Amino acid sequence: VDAVDWRVKLYDGDPDAGGKKITEYSSGDDDVITASGGSISIQRTWYGVSTTPGYHELYAVAEDTSQPRQETRFSNNKDFTTIEIEEIPNDRPVIVATVDTDLLWIDEPVRVNAGQSYDTETTDGEPDNSDGDADLTYRYFTENGWTSWVADYTWDMSFSSPGEKEILVTARDERSKESEEYSITVEVKANTQPTAVLLTNLSTPAELPDGGFVTFDVSQSFDPDEKSDLEYRFSFGDGVYSDWVADGQSVRLYRNAFFTGTNGGELQLDSGEEVLRNNFGIIRVFRLIDSQLYEIIDSQNNPIYSWNNLPPNTQFKDTINLNDGCYTFKVTDIDNDGLDFWGNNDGGGMLRFRRLQPFIDTSSTPWTYHNWFKTFELDFGSFIHHEFLIASNPLSISDNLKENINVYPNPTNENFIIDGYIGNNSTLLIIDQMGKIIYSEKINSNFIRKSINFEKYSAGLYTIKIKSPKVEIYKKIVKQ
Repeated sequence: VDAVDWRVKLYDGDPDAGGKKITEYSSGDDDVITASGGSISIQRTWYGVSTTPGYHELYAVAEDTSQPRQETRFSNNKDFTTIEIEEIPNDRPVIVATVDTDLLWIDEPVRVNAGQSYDTETTDGEPDNSDGDADLTYRYFTENGWTSWVADYTWDMSFSSPGEKEILVTARDERSKESEEYSITVEVKANTQPTAVLLTNLSTPAELPDGGFVTFDVSQSFDPDEKSDLEYRFSFGDGVYSDWVADGQSVRLYRNAFFTGTNGGELQLDSGEEVLRNNFGIIRVFRLIDSQLYEIIDSQNNPIYSWNNLPPNTQFKDTINLNDGCYTFKVTDIDNDGLDFWGNNDGGGMLRFRRLQPFIDTSSTPWTYHNWFKTFELDFGSFIHHEFLIASNPLSISDNLKENINVYPNPTNENFIIDGYIGNNSTLLIIDQMGKIIYSEKINSNFIRKSINFEKYSAGLYTIKIKSPKVEIYKKIVKQ
């Protein structure tokens, strides 16, 4: 071969009969073919060429690069080999998608999760999120149209107008075969201002007789969007306000309370407010039950037993006989640091309930005698609110217990304690002021007593939410 520059073209099929060119190889400085009998080996690899399954003849054609059509040996400048191409099945991916909520406000983000999508070849039939990485690619249709293909099986989006909205999701495998479109419908609310309606059992203005009572009823209040449960804040005049309270929750009343922030604001503790107390010096606690606000101490709305202004270095002991029923034990510390606070040396002691007749555990060897059945945490902050039940038939206790928790100390600098009855299979959440969940835990017992390390979180107001199969409980705590 006398050609200085030469090339070899590869075809799928005879090029003289319409074969399709696949690729070519051009000679370099070191590619020299000697005279008759010489040879050289070349290798070409190609990708992305669409072929059909079955029998194929692959041709190689050699030619002079500078004078390709002036060759004199066209009769022997090509040859071919044969291959059989086997079809590898390529099913369409199967798209599966969910959203974290199907009811949201305007501009509130909703997260689409398509991680359960799978493909027979690309993910070996396993969910795409099984290894934490996306092997499929996705695109999402929002009010702004389709996104580009992204390697992310989760996507956050929001909507700028109210109404019923359709979200479309589709997946694509490594050979660009697309799934069907998956449709999810969400409803977007405009966040219309709720309407508060307050009813009472008296016509106004009214003079309340001694021993009389007023019932405050907010059951006619409503949210036009029907998206969220309502919270209420009561103003009783003379500078007396309650904190925000939802149905089933307890709340205190404050004089000269200071609220700051959007949407009515949040109560700012330690800002000169004065908590309301009754004639016995006991903090007045109210509860919103079936949309009616009640002050509950006992069934006659009177304290059963009380001690006030307890002097230090003194042991107080008494015996109380209680009939069957539900009771509340309250302790208030005006110094806001309980009986024993880690941050100072301001006292110590104990606070506990003892049985008149010990409970004998006959299942142990030797038998175990239990005298003390409730010991309270001494670092309780400003108050203890403990609800308990006296029942002749212990088997009926679980049917009568009411979900209630105590949170103390409050405010806190580092740790705080949650205890009380919450109901089995509950979820404990702590939410910051931006609505972000910063702590989550499953509770698999009827009672909780847990110390939470709050040291790493910034100062501010946090919401404690406990969701049981029967009820949701909300508490506020302030991190100083």
